[in-house]
Amino acid sequence: MFSYISERAEQEINRGGLTSISRSRPLWVMCNRNTGSLGADTSNKDTAGGICSIGLDGLCILPDATVLPCRRLPIPIGNLKNDSLLKIWHTSDLLWEIADKRNLKGKCNSCEFITQCSGCRAMAYACTGDYLAEDPQCWKQETDRRGRQ
Repeated sequence: MFSYISERAEQEINRGGLTSISRSRPLWVMCNRNTGSLGADTSNKDTAGGICSIGLDGLCILPDATVLPCRRLPIPIGNLKNDSLLKIWHTSDLLWEIADKRNLKGKCNSCEFITQCSGCRAMAYACTGDYLAEDPQCWKQETDRRGRQ
């Protein structure tokens, strides 16, 4: 299905259409932007895929001013009642650890798509208790198991 949608998006771009299909989530990195086929072709690294925003461009602020690294990662990294957002952002060890992709463990650490994906840190934490662990629901690992790559 992703291949079909990717092909249609490419056709729309080529004909100058106004419809746009966003392909900025991690699953899209598996689709070759030029052919829409599944495969290991990573020539489209700059045009497809989407990386986890933790430590890069997003945070979650709860009603009580608690700051989380992600709405799905329930580890408080500060509180706006006590510190500025800038201070929390720049002094959080958790954010710095996640931002440095060399800290990721397991298959995430050696994945060729690490710059486009890096796995879901919230899912890793939920399943293992370690936000740096490999993403246990990795779409690439599932594809590999099915023999499509």
